[in-house]
Formats: sequence, structure tokens, C-alpha cells
Amino acid sequence: MKRSNLIILILILLIPTGLLMHNLALRAEFKNVKAQPESTYEGEQRYRRKLPVYNHIVLEGGVRLKGGRRKKVSIYNVEAQVWVGNVTEPELEFRADMKPFLKTEVRNDTLFCSFEADNFRDWRSVVRSYRELSIKVPKIASIQADSLHLNIFQLAQHGPVNLQFLQLGVANISYVDVPRLNLKSNAMYMHISGGKMDTLQYELGDQASLAVSKGVVIGKKEMVKVGKHSSFNISGIIADSAMVKGK
Repeated sequence: MKRSNLIILILILLIPTGLLMHNLALRAEFKNVKAQPESTYEGEQRYRRKLPVYNHIVLEGGVRLKGGRRKKVSIYNVEAQVWVGNVTEPELEFRADMKPFLKTEVRNDTLFCSFEADNFRDWRSVVRSYRELSIKVPKIASIQADSLHLNIFQLAQHGPVNLQFLQLGVANISYVDVPRLNLKSNAMYMHISGGKMDTLQYELGDQASLAVSKGVVIGKKEMVKVGKHSSFNISGIIADSAMVKGK
């Protein structure tokens, strides 16, 4: 056999053998590797903060910019969730994403919540669906909200409540149980899903819409003022004749 042919034969035999040995070594190394736990995205963490007692809430959803001409940007992708009743002390909860932007202060018997950012780009870096904060309080006298989406999951107490909604996108009240609810709103959509109230007093600005589900019990309705193209209906039926055309 020629020497060149012998060398080629040896290479043909050695290469597959080498690949086989390499694969066996990798397999043994893979078996010895310990599985690492999956890392949790820091933004998924939630902060819970106990607060001093207060009777009023002021929520400002438009982010304030520290620099530049635009001092405030009103965007409707902040969601505030409120529970009133069935808790012993006030509590505030929010995602880690919101911590650099959320500003809170209890002053003059009032909880103030607002948002601040160095620039609009930083604010946009927070995932929209996670821009939320939750407020739980034993009782409340009033809630004022502006430039956000508001979900009141429970509003149950023995005393009356004043709700003032400014430029909100949507306000939902899942359950209400109060003797008197005073509601004042500018252009937005409001919905009361369930519960009862002895008296509902309402003042609606232009194009404001208030819808009340059929099961909600209202002892007496008091209309203060209605704007142009505003509406108030219960289960799809106009609640007051004066609301047909507005003022």
C-alpha cells in the first residue's frame, strides 16, 4: 500500500473517533452542570407602604417633567385602584417600575399622589400595562382624580363620599355602599356596577357619561347640573328627562 493512501486511511479512522470522544466529553460535562434558577425581572416586584391616617385622596396621573418647556404631560395610561373599607390602616402598593416616578405625601389630612420624570423618554420606558398603583383605606371623605384611569373596586362605609373626576379616561366603581354619593365630573365615562346608596347627587360636565347597572339601588337622585351632550342612564334607559338634551 502506498504511503499516501495509508495516511488517508488513518485520517478517515481518526476523525470520526475524535468527534465521538468529543461528544462524550461534552455530554458528561452537561450532566454535571447544575440548573440555575430563573432570574426575576425587578419590575415585577411590588412595594407596599403603610401610610398615616387621612380622609381625602388627590390623584394626579399626568407626569410632570422636570426640565424643558413642557411642565406636564397628560396621558391616560396610569391606572389607580382604590379599595375603601375592610382594612384597618391606609396602605399604598405599586410596582418597582413606578418607584422612580411616583411621588406621595400625606399633608393636611390628604394623600397626594403624582408622577415626575426627568424627561418623557424615561417615562415611556415603563411598560404601559404596569403603570398602576393600589390604594387601600378604611374610610374616605373625598377622592379627586385627574388624567388617569380609576377603578374603585369597593366603596363601603357609613359616611358620605365626594367624588370629583377631572380629565379622566374612564372611572369604574365595582361596588358602592354609602348613604350619600356626591359625584362631579367633567368629560369622561363613568360606570357603577353594583351596590346601593340612599342618595346620588350628580353634576356632569359637557360630554360626560354616567352609566349605572340595573342592580344598583338608588333611593333618591339629585341633579345639580348637566352639560351639553352629557348622559345618565340606568341599564341603558335615560334616568332623567332633563338629561335628554342637556343644557
